[in-house]
Amino acid sequence: MHIIFGYISFWQLPIMRLLKFLKFEVFYLYIDAKTEANKNKISNNLRRSNIYPLPLEFEKKISSEASNILIAIDPNEFSYKKNLELIPDKILKKYCKLYSINEKDLKKIRLLIQDIRQTWHMVSNTYFKKNNIS
Repeated sequence: MHIIFGYISFWQLPIMRLLKFLKFEVFYLYIDAKTEANKNKISNNLRRSNIYPLPLEFEKKISSEASNILIAIDPNEFSYKKNLELIPDKILKKYCKLYSINEKDLKKIRLLIQDIRQTWHMVSNTYFKKNNIS
């Protein structure tokens, strides 16, 4: 199975390495960094993990509708509601204070947690069922 990340930054590196360890073909389109030095640093980390940019011939085959697939999967925002149940705003605010994170970034953190949960759910459903390791 191929997994393609759009914009990547340092935060996605552990997830990408985990997916690569689980024998997924992992690619990325763009590196999102403010400086050229950071882009090179991320690129070198990815290269060491055998994660490369998506080849151009495959990039042309991606339909423009593919980016909207995730939006269509969860129209009732089930994953967001489950995320609120698991980690309420009160607990998330405490973590922000503990790690000196600006509370303005609360939505970003919640979306990051939601993405990690969805990725883990997808990985566990495909990898563990395919290899009968449950």
